[in-house]
Parts: sequence; C-alpha cells; structure tokens
Amino acid sequence: MLDKGVRGPVTLVSAGAGWGKTALVRSWARTYAGPVAWLTLDRRHNALQVFRSDLLTAVHGGAVASPDDDDGSGGFASSVLRQVSGRVVLVLDDVHRVSDPCVLTAIADLLHDVSHRLPMVLVSRTEPTLPLHLVRAAGDLTVIDGSDLAFTAEEAAGLLELNDRRLSEQELREVIEATQGWAVGLRLALDELLRSRTDAVIRDPAGVPESVADYLMREVVVNLPERARQLLIQTSILETVPSELADELTGDGHGREALEMLADADAFVRRSGAEPGVFAYHPQLRTVLRGLLRREEPATAGYLHRRTALWYARRGALRDALRHGIATQDWSFVGRLVVEFAVPLLVSKDRAVLVEALRAIPHDAVTTDAELSLCAAFLLFADGDVEAVAQHVGQVAAMLTERAPAERLTTEVPLHILEAAVIRLRGDMSALVATTTGILRRLASARPGQLPSLPQYRALALNNKGVGLFWTDHLDAADRYLWAGLTASRTSGTEMTEMNALGYLGLLAYLRGSLDEAAAYAEGARELGARLHMEHVAQMAPGNLVAALVEVERLRMVEAEEALRRALHTDLIPPEAALIVLSTVVRARALLAREEPDAARALLREIRHDVPGKAPLLDRWIRLTESEVDLARRNPRPVVARYATAARSLSPAEQVCLGRAYLLLGEHDRAEELLRRAGNAGEAVSAVTAWIGLALLADVQGRANGSVEALARAEALAGRGNVRLPFRTCERPRIAAVIERERWLTSGGATVAAKVLGMEPETGPAAAEGLSLREQDVLSYLPTVLTAGEIAELLGISVNTVKAHMRSINRKLGATRRREAVVRARQLGLL
Repeated sequence: MLDKGVRGPVTLVSAGAGWGKTALVRSWARTYAGPVAWLTLDRRHNALQVFRSDLLTAVHGGAVASPDDDDGSGGFASSVLRQVSGRVVLVLDDVHRVSDPCVLTAIADLLHDVSHRLPMVLVSRTEPTLPLHLVRAAGDLTVIDGSDLAFTAEEAAGLLELNDRRLSEQELREVIEATQGWAVGLRLALDELLRSRTDAVIRDPAGVPESVADYLMREVVVNLPERARQLLIQTSILETVPSELADELTGDGHGREALEMLADADAFVRRSGAEPGVFAYHPQLRTVLRGLLRREEPATAGYLHRRTALWYARRGALRDALRHGIATQDWSFVGRLVVEFAVPLLVSKDRAVLVEALRAIPHDAVTTDAELSLCAAFLLFADGDVEAVAQHVGQVAAMLTERAPAERLTTEVPLHILEAAVIRLRGDMSALVATTTGILRRLASARPGQLPSLPQYRALALNNKGVGLFWTDHLDAADRYLWAGLTASRTSGTEMTEMNALGYLGLLAYLRGSLDEAAAYAEGARELGARLHMEHVAQMAPGNLVAALVEVERLRMVEAEEALRRALHTDLIPPEAALIVLSTVVRARALLAREEPDAARALLREIRHDVPGKAPLLDRWIRLTESEVDLARRNPRPVVARYATAARSLSPAEQVCLGRAYLLLGEHDRAEELLRRAGNAGEAVSAVTAWIGLALLADVQGRANGSVEALARAEALAGRGNVRLPFRTCERPRIAAVIERERWLTSGGATVAAKVLGMEPETGPAAAEGLSLREQDVLSYLPTVLTAGEIAELLGISVNTVKAHMRSINRKLGATRRREAVVRARQLGLL
C-alpha cells in the first residue's frame, strides 16, 4: 500500500498509539528504491522557523540548508522544492503533535504541489487538520489505518517464529481476540504468555498484562481531556456503547459528539458498523478503564449497572438488561427487573437467558420479597417442579396483600400468568378459562406504561384461554381466541406461544375435518421451530400431534410414526396432562389404521384413569376412538350405549360411529338418517366415512346403483383432502364387492378405494396428452353415475362448463358418448 501510495501525492498512515505506524514506514523506507526524507515532529515544530529548518535538513539528507539557497520568493512549498533535486518521498512522522496554524498551513501548501516531486507520507495518531478532503476527492489519497495494521493469527505466529517460539492455535486465537491485533498489546501479551506458559491473564476479563495496562495508561488515558476520560471510565461497563446510553450514564448531552471525537482521534474507540451512534472500545482499554472505575469510584459501578439495566429493559434488550442487573448484585433490584420486564422470555427464543438469570439469584435471597419469591417460582416451573411452585405462589400472594392495588399490578399479573400455566398443565380447563378471563380483564384496565410486558402477557392469556376453550369443547370461541393469541404472539415476540397457537389451530382444523388446513398449521409450527432451533420445546407437541393425526388419515404410516416420535420427544417438562393423554390417543389411532384394534383397545384402557377430569373434549375424543375400535372389532352395542341417548347433539364423527353401529345391528333407517346427516355436514373425513357407510347400506338393501353412486361421492370427497383411512376401516369384503360392481357398470374402478384395498388394476402411466387439467378432472368423474350437475357441484364450476369439457373430451378421444369416452380413456391409460 505504501508503494502504491507514494506513486501519488499523499499517503496517510493513521492509527492509535502502538499500532506499528512508524515501524511500518521505517521498514518500508529501508527497502524503497528512491530517496526518502524523514522528519519526526514534536512540540518544538509548532514554531514555523524550526519546522522549516528541520524540514530542509531532512530534505538535504542531514546537511543544514544555507540561507542563501532560498531567496524567499514564492510560497513555502516553492522555497522547499527549490532545495529538492529529483523526486524525494517526504515522511512526516507524529503529525498529531503539531497544532500551530502556520505550520499546518505550510504542510497544506506542500499538499498542493502539482509537480509531485515531493510525495508525502503523513504518520499520525489522528487525521490531521489538513485539507485532505480535497486530495481524497481527487482520488489522490491513500489511507492505511488500524484495520490494515492489525495482526492476524498467522502474522502473530510469524512474529513468534522470528524468536523460534510457538503457541497453540487456541492460544494464538485468544491473544488475537484480546488484543484485536494491536501490535504493542500483542507483543507484550505474547511475551507474558510465553514467560508463564499460561493463558490465565488473557482469559480473565478482570485484567490485562501489567505491561499492557501501563502502556495504555501512559500513552492513551493520561493524554485524554478530563471530560473524555470520565466518559470512557463511566461507560466502560458496556460491551458496546450507544451514545444515548452514554448520555444517560454521564448526565451529559454530548456523548455522541465526544465519542465521535475519540473515534476520529483513534483513542482505541471505534464506530460500530451495525448502527450509527454506537461505539466499541478496545477490549484491553475497556478492562483498564474498568479497573480505574473500581479504584477511583468503587460505589459508582452498581449505580451505573442499574441505570444501564433499566435503559436496556425499556428498549426490549432484555439479555443486556439482565446481564447488567446481575452485575449490580442487588437482588431485590434483579427481582423487580425480572418480574417487570423479563418474565415473557420464558416463552421466547431467549428462554435460556432468563433461566440463567434466575439461577444467578442466591437461594437465601428469594424469601426476602415478593418479586424474588416469584422468580424462584418461575425457576421451579422451568425445571418442571410444578408441585413446588404452589408454595411460592402462596407466599407471593400473601406478600402482595400488604401493598396497594396499584403498587402490586406489575407483580400480580405475572403471578396470575404462572397460576394459569400450572392450571393448564394439570388439565383443569374450566379453571383455566376462568383465570385467563380474569387476567385479560385486568390487562384491559391497565393504564399505558403500567405494564411494560403487557403485549406479551396478553398473547399468553389469549392463547391459554383459547386452549381452555378448546378442551372444554367450545370450539368456535376457541378458534377466535387462538387466532387472537397467534396474532398477538407474532407482534410481541413470544415465539413459543406462537408455535403453540399454530398447533392448537391445527387440532381444531383436524376436528373439523379439514386435513389440508390442519397440515398447513402443523407445518407452520414446524418451520418456526426449525428456524429458531427450538424443535424440541414443549410448545411444539400440539403441532407434531396434528401432523401425526393427518398422516394417519392419509395412511402415510411412516410419516405418521415420525411425527408422533417428534411429539413424544419434545421436552414435555413440566408435562401437560391433556397432551400426554392425546399422544396416547394418536398412538391408538395409528394402531387402528394398521388394523390392530385389540392393541389400540388395550392402550386406551391404560390411559382412562389419566384423563383430566375437566377437559370434556379429551374425554369425548377418547370415547370416539373407543367407538371406532369397537366397530373394527364388529362390536356395535357399546357404541350404541355411548351415543344413542344423545344422538341429536353428536358431532359428525360421532354420528358416523353411531350410524355404522346401527348398520351392523341391521337398524337401517336409523343408520341412513345418521349417515346422511354426517355425509352432508361438510367435515371431509366424517363425510367420506358416512358415504362409504351409505354405499354399504345400499348394497345390503340391493340398490346396486345407489351403492356405486355413494361410493363415488366418498371417493370424490376423499380426493379433496387425500383422505384414505375410512376405506381401510370399513367392511372390506363388502366394499370390495361394490368396487367390482362399479367397475362392471362403468368399465373401470374406483381409484382411491381400489388402491387402499389393493385392488387397483395394472395400468400404464397416465398420459393425458391434449387434455387440459380441468378436462382431466372432469374425465375422472365420467366412469361414475354422477350427473353433469353433480360433477359441477363437486368441482365448484357451472353445469354448462362441465358439459363443454365433456364435448371437448369426446372430440379429443374420438368418442360420441360418455361410455365410449371412458372406454377409450382406459385404453389410453388416462383412467
């Protein structure tokens, strides 16, 4: 860079003390092919005559210039250049020591030399007050700064090899990290490390090698103005220094201006590239400054940490807030900080940050006030010791009774949030709805600014109320609250609550028969968990269970088992009673899909005593699965006993079970009424099962066309959500007979049913050349007995559009009638 720079007019080598500026230029000058004039400046050179005399001496190579050599005509540059024969590189070292305006004007005069016979290398700790902007704008300025001079690990290794010494890669890396490649700091640290062969000094953030500290004190700290020195000392507790926070800590409104000045002066202060107005100190300087703070102002450090913690907390930077809070060692302050700002971290990607902070609180301090006792309760909850939480909750509630209502709000709300979480884990869903309703009412009445974590608490309460409503079988209300909780979680940064809401919305969609929607929610939860590297947190369990349920309905058993495995391997600590039971229900349904009803029955019997007493939907779900097991075992009477007395209030899935039970018992009128009601209810899985039942009923009654038509309706509905399980759990011999009849009537086969039952005929791959996608959809219905109007209804298009597609299909297949088009399509492998 120097070789390139001296081909132009000006090169600036600028960095703080000890970065090797002078060493660099001296080593370069020894190898440079041309003449080099060197002048090291000091305070004496603030006199123009001294500067001029020494400069001419340097240019002459040490010979004192004669006064007769200059007649005084022209400017300073002209008088100097008359002494120069040929091209000479002029090095001015320590330019920062010169402040006299006349001398600076003389140097500026040299900058404007258009002959370039005296290219200049300026070596300075700061950028000198010279018109370098003009040279920079012209593209004639080369700058070498601290980033260029910093040693890399490889260069540090080379420095050691000069003295036949070596360090391990780890030791070198730690030294480079501590010094940031600063030449003097690196050399002194390496010397000390080699002397002791221990890296304890480097690893210990409370100190630096004594030789480094001495150098920084003498060369940097003592030369600073008192105001700048105090600013650096008081902000040394920070890893990075936002200028606004510097103003907060110093009470001075000029923090950014001072830090900008120090950065420009290369006083081991640099601007952070992340955002404007943020600065960082060299690690070793920061350590020296912290030592000064401890010695000169020992009582100030705690005060500074407290103000810093609150400043970060109010801006949502809770990781930094907690770190500075703990540094105060004021545990009452830490308790208030956690309770007022940090509790929502338990359901965010930064959960570990809060848990670590809670563990830092000494055990003997937790009984001193309500906030610390609540911190202990949250730590017990995070560790899964739910039973022990109750004791601390009681203590906190008792302590709060001594405070005025307005004074206890910030502690009372997180206390109730914790109570709601415990209630949910135990499975008392009616109590969960009541508690969260109270929390939401309290949050609605809170004044702005009273609760810094109000958005997060609201997201938690909305989601928990939605979960409570879900398990108490108020599905429409649960839908509203879960959606509200999902939206609030996304805007408040409570990612684990967002995952949970997605999972429960998926369960809701599954119960309503919308497999595609349920799968989308499950995938959304899984993607969020993967993006945040939180695939194993407890809040992922509902989404994984939804995925397993959907895959079971689609008979993708490998995928179902994998999703169930993910659900069972989430960190259910503390365990949630409802989800534990639900995971067993999912396992039972998987066994049923594998045609192992006896194993499923045994599994359901094992969990009967574990069902939470106040989660009606869970009990209903178990009874539904038990009914499907009974039907698979051709034992319809227990099903009738469960549902006959409440036939009008049954869900579509329960109606199907009761209808199938009546079908097995030969009560055809009752069976048909229930199955038709469920088949037209709009829930895909129940509707598919209902129409299969109606196909079997028609077959029993000898209505051949009716059985084929019902099976076609089942297939059409199954195709929409890729539903497969109902075809396997039906009466297989009889449904196989219906499939054969359908083939006989239409010269084809019912694709879904035939595939599930292993009856799909061997055909070549479909080659729908010339047919549009919509025409292929219409073609798939032509083998059935559905009318054009019914096909139009199933596809969601008009009758005229269906008829137009039929005419186009006939034309492209060379057919004149529907049956002929079907036969021709089979011959071509299109069906």
